[in-house]
Amino acid sequence: MSPAVPQTTVAQVTVVETLRIGGPDEGPYLFSDIRGLAPGSNGSVLVLDYKAQEIRLFDNQGRFVKRVARRGSGPGEIADANGLLVAPNGEIWVNDPENSRWSVFSPNGDFVRQHILPINSYAYVWAAMIDASGIIHDPVFVTSAGGRRSMVRRVRSNGQVIDSLPARECERRGTGDQGPYFVAQGKTGGGTLQIPFLPAPVSVFDRRGFVWCSSRDRYEILQVRVERGDTVRKVTLDASPLPVPKAERDSEVSRVRVWFTKIGAPEPDYSRIPSVKPPIQTIDVDNIGRLWVRRPTADSRRTTFDLWEERATRPVTVVVPWRLNSFFHPVIRGDTLLTWAMDEDDVPFVVRGVLRR
Repeated sequence: MSPAVPQTTVAQVTVVETLRIGGPDEGPYLFSDIRGLAPGSNGSVLVLDYKAQEIRLFDNQGRFVKRVARRGSGPGEIADANGLLVAPNGEIWVNDPENSRWSVFSPNGDFVRQHILPINSYAYVWAAMIDASGIIHDPVFVTSAGGRRSMVRRVRSNGQVIDSLPARECERRGTGDQGPYFVAQGKTGGGTLQIPFLPAPVSVFDRRGFVWCSSRDRYEILQVRVERGDTVRKVTLDASPLPVPKAERDSEVSRVRVWFTKIGAPEPDYSRIPSVKPPIQTIDVDNIGRLWVRRPTADSRRTTFDLWEERATRPVTVVVPWRLNSFFHPVIRGDTLLTWAMDEDDVPFVVRGVLRR
């Protein structure tokens, strides 16, 4: 295992916008809840809007071409799709839990085939990965006598399940005995709600056969082999905590209060909300294996990443001039970044940019 322990960053680069789709425009250019993006052929872009349950294709100038998929249960239709993946051959894979299938489209947006299989896990955005050989790594839950376990189901491109491996995750630290959630039981229901700003583990697949994970209680990220579970690299950085602004904390307290009131439960102990933010928001890995660590910033109008080259001992700071959703993983290929962001009125738009060094 080779550690990387830098003290300061050595360079800063910015991302320059090259394409924008959406915003306040009407019709197919108006997005409500983007859950998937995929580069198509000749610079085109496919966008999955969760609320509308549509996949829309736009050309390399951002002009609407066609609706690739609509809401429904027939071949090529979607009902509860929450993510897109791009295979090495350019095919676009769509996760559709309600229809218990994965649908596959060509880079031009034409329906190719579907694979029927049980989908027993769910997330805000599909957290799967297609590796360099075309194998899908899909997070699932497996229930046995010992309880429910997180596993990774590996599936070939023909829909054949290969096996299931234990999920490789970093340990949960810094959350106390109660975990990182508020637990509620009220008159109209119950459940859990993640405590704002409390560190909880995050992980992301690397198409070369690794998982990167962080406990997020400090700036430490581990690179772990999917099959063997051994740690091959540790990335660390001295990072000063960023205080939670009062207005931001008050906003989160209000959001939690609304949820508890809605289910008729007593309000929780708000003192469990930390006064500082975790040093890591989330982590991403691009197509050539570079690690992107998203950092909290005092400027809500932009996003900051630490970019770690494969053998680097110090990161490069990448400043992105958009407000990105912390739950959505951008699609990063080389020096091109494809993601979605929010404008000043909280209207989502799709944006593509390139690194300017």
